[in-house]
Amino acid sequence: MAESKMQCNTESFQSINNLFIRSLSEAKESRSLPHSNFTSDIYLLFSLAKKMAQLIEKENLQSLHAIFCGINLDFFVIKAHLGEIIALLDAKYDEVGSKIKSIEHAFYKNRKSFLAERNDKILVRGKRLVMDGLPELKDFEQTFDKDIALLIQHEIDHQNGLFLHETSIEVETF
Repeated sequence: MAESKMQCNTESFQSINNLFIRSLSEAKESRSLPHSNFTSDIYLLFSLAKKMAQLIEKENLQSLHAIFCGINLDFFVIKAHLGEIIALLDAKYDEVGSKIKSIEHAFYKNRKSFLAERNDKILVRGKRLVMDGLPELKDFEQTFDKDIALLIQHEIDHQNGLFLHETSIEVETF
């Protein structure tokens, strides 16, 4: 039994090394795949988060949801201030601030810009993957504001099957 688990993990680690950002239609299709078992192995989840962080850096993004890597998992990674990586699993939020308008970009639409309505402050609950030292998945509750609050709302929209081109107005930016 241990051999098959190891083989599964080895295959999963190999698939992580081959991750790439998917198209919008592929991302939507990934929602119909079986729910990922990445959470059964903390080191696998950690490897996924690291690879997603590399893709964020490579593609000059601010955040990335697992569905855009073809993985049906409510998991996303955000590049926060000073390069800090925030990796959240099964995150939900409550609005605690005021509604604002936000200019956001959708890489899946050739980086077009959209005007979205967001909340400037949110209370987030879920699990956070601790990335420093030994990886650990911890229950998490924290208030975020400004840019990080906007990014989290954007990624949770993806979790809920919502995409900018469907919920926001396309705008020209210079």
